[in-house]
Amino acid sequence: MSMLYHPGKANVVADALSILTMVSAAHVENNKRELVREAHWLARLGMREGSLDIELPADLSSVHPVFHVSLLKKYMDDSAVVVPLESTDIQNSLSYEELPIEILDHQTRRLRNKEVPLVKVLRRNQTAEVATWEVEADMSLRAKLEKLHHEVDRLLDENIDDHTDVNNTSMHEDLMDVLLRVQNDGNYELTRNNIKAVILDMFAAGTDTSASTVDWTMAEMLKNPSALEKAQEEVRRVFSEKGYVDESIFDQLKYLRAVIKETLRKLVNVWTIGRYWEDAECFKPERFLDSSIDFNGNNFEYIPFGAGRRMCPGMSFGLANVEHPLALFLYHFDWKLPNRIKHEDLDMSEVYFGVTVRRELNMHVIPIVSKPV
Repeated sequence: MSMLYHPGKANVVADALSILTMVSAAHVENNKRELVREAHWLARLGMREGSLDIELPADLSSVHPVFHVSLLKKYMDDSAVVVPLESTDIQNSLSYEELPIEILDHQTRRLRNKEVPLVKVLRRNQTAEVATWEVEADMSLRAKLEKLHHEVDRLLDENIDDHTDVNNTSMHEDLMDVLLRVQNDGNYELTRNNIKAVILDMFAAGTDTSASTVDWTMAEMLKNPSALEKAQEEVRRVFSEKGYVDESIFDQLKYLRAVIKETLRKLVNVWTIGRYWEDAECFKPERFLDSSIDFNGNNFEYIPFGAGRRMCPGMSFGLANVEHPLALFLYHFDWKLPNRIKHEDLDMSEVYFGVTVRRELNMHVIPIVSKPV
């Protein structure tokens, strides 16, 4: 199935009428009293000649069915502008995104103080005549993000389909099953996109945040060798008898827990709250050793996981994902900076991109095996 599409312009009728084979401009111009037969127009409304009440598919029942023939643009009967509906993901807002498929040309725009490289971008279902000029740097990142977005969306769709498959005999109910059950109950308006958004949020909040915290904690300890030495001594002392990192006795890692708290204090709290602390810019895990302040949000000067009813539900899981790799790193390896870099010269610049605050520069360190796995 295909339909004519005017590249570069939104066409509400063409997007909505997925049952059309194609719209002929000549047919519309010559006969304004009826639409293409496949559209099954129901009635011509008397308020204005050419207003049509269209029979829409059930999945477009939320769309107002009245259109005017003037909304149909004049199309050339050109197969180059035929959009295959099977590959077009029309969203609830009757819009869709076109992926860039080719760079047609390059040029440089000279401004007063700088030069801006541009690229001419051809998108899917478009012709070269309507290709647009875009900033090369933005286009590179945008293309990668769009490709990643569609790949993640595909994986989530496959996961939903697996859970709704009648042949799925799994007896274990996971988060996806719960969300689908809530959707089927009909008590809440939960769309497929809502479910995908919740699952994506869970993955992002449960992985990206923990990985970033581990990265920042190691960086802070490398920049403050005394903290690294104390944390490493504690970890190796606690697990010396067992000979391996055992999660069942993590409660004995008092100093490592203080190091994690101090890292989160510097990372998460807003600037004004952070000023509450003495020597707020300094990395001092000792401030938490004899303190009752914890992660549970009861102390508003320290809320890395939020507080109250909006508090992060994955706090325990997130802490475990930070403590365990740090304990392994400190138990099995000694750590040094390369190229005779001094610890006080370690760059701690940050950049805001994605869900978390990341280090602007990747951290390069030399691991030296101390206790083989």
